[in-house]
Amino acid sequence: MSVTAFSFPSTDRRHELEARIWTPDDRQPVGTIQIVHGMAEHIDRYQPFAEFLNAHGWVVAGDNHLGHGHSVGHSPLGYFGKQQPIEHLINDEFTLTKRLRHDYPGLPHVIIGHSMGAMMVQLFLTQYGSWVDAAVVIGSAVSHPILAVIRPIVAVLNNFAPRQPNHTLDRLAFGAYAKRFPENSPFQWLSENPVNVHRYNNDPLSGFTFTNNGFSVLFRMTTLSTKRQWHQGIPKQLPILFTSGKEDPVGGFSLGPRRHVRSLKRAGFTDVTLKLWPHMRHEILNERDHERVYAVLLKWIEDHTISVERK
Repeated sequence: MSVTAFSFPSTDRRHELEARIWTPDDRQPVGTIQIVHGMAEHIDRYQPFAEFLNAHGWVVAGDNHLGHGHSVGHSPLGYFGKQQPIEHLINDEFTLTKRLRHDYPGLPHVIIGHSMGAMMVQLFLTQYGSWVDAAVVIGSAVSHPILAVIRPIVAVLNNFAPRQPNHTLDRLAFGAYAKRFPENSPFQWLSENPVNVHRYNNDPLSGFTFTNNGFSVLFRMTTLSTKRQWHQGIPKQLPILFTSGKEDPVGGFSLGPRRHVRSLKRAGFTDVTLKLWPHMRHEILNERDHERVYAVLLKWIEDHTISVERK
């Protein structure tokens, strides 16, 4: 396995996005996997998962989005930009998709999104679903009726102080998550695995507070990805896996992914799978039993890409 750092220009024409590509050693790749990371984290947190996929022949790549990692440039962490930030986030992922398709022609391409990245993947698929062979949506959100009230207020804050971190909104948005669990540490809702939570808490590029601009974008993406017809434009034959911990508060303790799957099946999608993990919380890739999660995800990916091609 080898990892290479590279960068590419964001479609906002202002930032360079840092990225990583993990390639397997001494074997021909079987396909490419694009990882879309979540809120207030970075792509390097996915290295153990990428190494596992490499060991099975998959090339893995991912970028640090606008407002994350060292892609921020002179902007603060948690700031996406004022001009069409959601479009830039989605189109930046398409830039990476095109690069992988160009560099590895003829191989299956899979996109995986976690948390905020799950929302991004959902929206990505409505525009660029024909460019991928399968999609995995991890830790998807549930709809929040209160967003209809909060979003106009956040929009005003975004207009007047877009770069200001908003700790009050952070507590309102995520404070209730922590109260559902017995541990007394920040971000315990992320994982039952204390090692993972400790590592996240001590990571300078994780756990930061979003700016007013960041929350405006996050709440808008949540609304778009949970509305009734969010899936319009996605090819109905595209294999999609929704997976989540049953104790994930972001998805309403499995309510969100269940609704997504039910909605897709009612709309006539032909290959939709739901996999829920008992006792696991938001970050199923970092739980104590993450190796089993890795294996299940890999099998689903191979069954819906490599096995299909061999037939």
